[in-house]
Amino acid sequence: MANKDPSRTEKPTGKKINEVRQDGNVLSSPDVLSFVMILGGTLLLFITVPQMYRAFENSLRMITDIDCRQSWNNQTLINGAWTSLQILGGLLAPITFGLCFFAVITMRAQVGKYFSLKAIKWKFNAFNPASGIRSLLPSKHNLIKFLLTLAKVTVVSYLVYLLIKKDFDEILTLPFMPLDASLAWAVKRSYMLVFKILAMFMAIAVIDYVVKKRKYFEDMMMTKQEVKDERKNAEGDPIIKSKIRQKMRQMLRNRMARAIPGADVVIANPIHVAVALKYDADLPAPQVVAKGLRKRALLIKKIARENNVPIVEAPPLARSLYRTTKLGGYIQPQFYSAVAIILAKLQRNGKRAFIKAGEKVA
Repeated sequence: MANKDPSRTEKPTGKKINEVRQDGNVLSSPDVLSFVMILGGTLLLFITVPQMYRAFENSLRMITDIDCRQSWNNQTLINGAWTSLQILGGLLAPITFGLCFFAVITMRAQVGKYFSLKAIKWKFNAFNPASGIRSLLPSKHNLIKFLLTLAKVTVVSYLVYLLIKKDFDEILTLPFMPLDASLAWAVKRSYMLVFKILAMFMAIAVIDYVVKKRKYFEDMMMTKQEVKDERKNAEGDPIIKSKIRQKMRQMLRNRMARAIPGADVVIANPIHVAVALKYDADLPAPQVVAKGLRKRALLIKKIARENNVPIVEAPPLARSLYRTTKLGGYIQPQFYSAVAIILAKLQRNGKRAFIKAGEKVA
């Protein structure tokens, strides 16, 4: 089955498949459902035949035991009707619920986990007379459906004809056979016919599912541009993402430009790490007001120099503070001593003297 649009060469993406499914277009084959329903119905009948036979026998016995000479009233008729409904319901209920179960399992196996309100949304086009008339007009799709249906009816009719032709002599003797024997013969021949029909429906179901699956995915084929646009929408436009990153960097720079001038010290290693700390008597511990790696670390040190904030090179301490303390958080107790030594030295010598010395703290 060739693609109608030669430009649609790409397989549908997961997003495309989900969108189509949400619109109510799912992959399913009515022939697969028909096959499972016939198979399930046959199995259920096979299981319930003994109960049916006993119910039929009991019903005949009840009918023959009726005393026609007794007076009949409304209650008698109601009781008889209720008894008949109970017998009929007891026979049909297992088969009905069983067929419903098989139908649900079959559709779940074909469609998978699926729920969409769009599938049951009111559609005015469904009541458009023009659409209804167009669906009745001859078309390739309608012709194929008609031929398939005709083929099924023909094959089933031929199988019934072969069965009758083969057992015609025995069929003529059925009226002279005991009731249980004639019923057993009919049930046996019916099962033989059903299994032949099942074999035919299984072949049709497999072919129909393969064809529908191929057409289903071919109808969803995408162009290279559609795939590219979808990826761009999912990941974001590179130009927009670049502008967002640039804006975030600018916001971070502005925030650090406001926070770092109020810091008491920047603890760093020579290039890779920088952590700006602030401490006063109102704080429970020194607070990290800015931190960064590589380019951000260089930016922190640049802003610190511009605002005369002391920079202390203490590589192990800088790395530990960066790893263990969030931005805006307070340093861990194990670093109190090391940071206190730095702050005390700054207070004794004065910030400007400490900067000029460039002293390293281990």
